[in-house]
Amino acid sequence: MKNFLLCLTLLSSVLFLSACSLVQPAKNSADEVNVNQNTSAQAGWTELQSTLNFNAQRQGRFFKVTLNQPHRVISTSAYNGGETSTAKYLVNHQSMEARGDMRWVNRVLENTRQGYQQLIANELNINAEQMVLMGTAANMQLLAHRQQVFEAAGIEPLVIDVYATAGVRGNAMRAGDPTSWYETPAGNKKYNPNNSASSVKSDMNGTINIMVLINQPVAAGAMNKLQIISTEAKSAAMNELAVSSRYGRHLATGTGTDQMIIASPLVIEQAVTKQAVMEQAATEKSFEFGSGSGHLKLGELVGTAVREAVLQALIWQNGLPASEQASLYNALGRFGLTEKKLIQRLLPHLPENERPQAERNPYSFSHENRIVAAGYAMASVLDRFAYGTL
Repeated sequence: MKNFLLCLTLLSSVLFLSACSLVQPAKNSADEVNVNQNTSAQAGWTELQSTLNFNAQRQGRFFKVTLNQPHRVISTSAYNGGETSTAKYLVNHQSMEARGDMRWVNRVLENTRQGYQQLIANELNINAEQMVLMGTAANMQLLAHRQQVFEAAGIEPLVIDVYATAGVRGNAMRAGDPTSWYETPAGNKKYNPNNSASSVKSDMNGTINIMVLINQPVAAGAMNKLQIISTEAKSAAMNELAVSSRYGRHLATGTGTDQMIIASPLVIEQAVTKQAVMEQAATEKSFEFGSGSGHLKLGELVGTAVREAVLQALIWQNGLPASEQASLYNALGRFGLTEKKLIQRLLPHLPENERPQAERNPYSFSHENRIVAAGYAMASVLDRFAYGTL
């Protein structure tokens, strides 16, 4: 990439001549979902949302959803994870600060999974066996909420609520990026073939935590499909913001510690035959969704709500609106471009009397629309070379 700047200049000229203006996508006029924020009867808790199926509340470093009826829940919870129908409390919590918070890191490391679960349950005064838990370094006050609704003749309104926290500054990664860490009975350790001093890694870093609440019953297989949809939606949000992996030259698909909870109410009495299902749906005005396909409205709504919630959470936690990604370093940083390298390569192409101004004002060209457009175009071409397309 010796002629890096020259390539940028030529490419930016081509882009400028071929397009006189950059078209910005229209903003959604309904960015925010109105939710009640009344003070809860429980001291210190703020009620964010209350429905027939659940109550959502926040207090300090905790976000808690209390289920008002039996639900099928699928989660990544370290304890009580997987699929369960006995969970009553869905919890996301800030387990530590993002940097240098060893007091809270050690509190995680010094406990077993069950022990830490009990510790958090005690703080919340709830039954640990009825709780599924997510942990993060993200701030619960920066929790994002998105809702999607679908109404059509012959069915009850389908309502999807998604709550998300997100932080990607420290450990954004592409699925499959190389890692030096492995799990042992004593905890996560760093692979060290030279037998030098090694450290233990906490599993509770800044991350993307997603909670999906569905107002109607969903079959177990469909719930697992919605986990795939939700993961794809999270990765789509990362792609929209061009978030780079911290461990390689690729765009990130998430972080190494992402967690998820999906919940939907159980059918009270499961019908056996198709005719019985139809009769039950007619009398109870409820049935169990059998597919989470992206080709159906359930999959669409979950995907949209997750993507929008993750985007909003990243704006609040990391200051990552799409407009702030219009930077040459964001476009090409994953290929090694830094401000220092850019200045070094730019100066030889400038008259000597203009070089001090360039050194003092790098922002004027690193964020210039045509150069940024050229940078993203070059990144795409470099990706195509790396993946063998070109």
